[in-house]
Amino acid sequence: MKRVTLFRNGRIDLEGKVIAVPCDLNEVLSAAAETLGIDAKKLYSTTGGLIENTAVIRDGDTLIVSEGEPFLESCSKLQSCERDRLKYRPTSSADWIRLNVGGQCFTTTRSTLTRHDPKSMLACMFATDENAIWGNSVDDTGAYLIDRSPRYFEPILNYLRHGELILDPAVNPQGVLEEARFFGLQSLAEQLEIIVEDSRADRDVVCLGRRDVVAALIRTTTHTELRFQVVVYIEH
Repeated sequence: MKRVTLFRNGRIDLEGKVIAVPCDLNEVLSAAAETLGIDAKKLYSTTGGLIENTAVIRDGDTLIVSEGEPFLESCSKLQSCERDRLKYRPTSSADWIRLNVGGQCFTTTRSTLTRHDPKSMLACMFATDENAIWGNSVDDTGAYLIDRSPRYFEPILNYLRHGELILDPAVNPQGVLEEARFFGLQSLAEQLEIIVEDSRADRDVVCLGRRDVVAALIRTTTHTELRFQVVVYIEH
């Protein structure tokens, strides 16, 4: 769960208070009211932006709590401190992301989702902290909700982790291909298209016995051409 530091509007001289961020904005305001002992009605960023959705709140943010009055410019002094804190914040903790894909949770890092194919949908969704939630909702644990198949998403995530496409024999490559296309992973989709085409070609090859060949010859007219590939096994 994300945690933020709260300051009262216009009173940055007082010590900030840290709270865990619930999913609902009204719950955040209630927690802020209880923590700061004020009638919390509005939340602002350190730049004065009004926060209307918890989806835009990042883990470790500093927020300004108002009783309804406009943002006070004296709080903007926190902005430079916030920039310095984000600049030197270790990515090992801030980079971790939880995804809820079709009801199954995956834990990964922002760099895993963005470094391989910067133009993909996943990269656009999680490229920076500012646009980390590309319109996505979160579940009650704070994981980003993605309405796709977890069965086919898992091979994609593993591919993004180490750059190798590994498919379990029980996983249909056609399903993974559709997910790769949906997420805009062009390089992965090209690999999967080759695998799908090869599997279709394999299904077109039919092994015929002697009886099958004779039956085919009997059913075929004299004006039709038949072609057979013969494989001879010799035992030593």
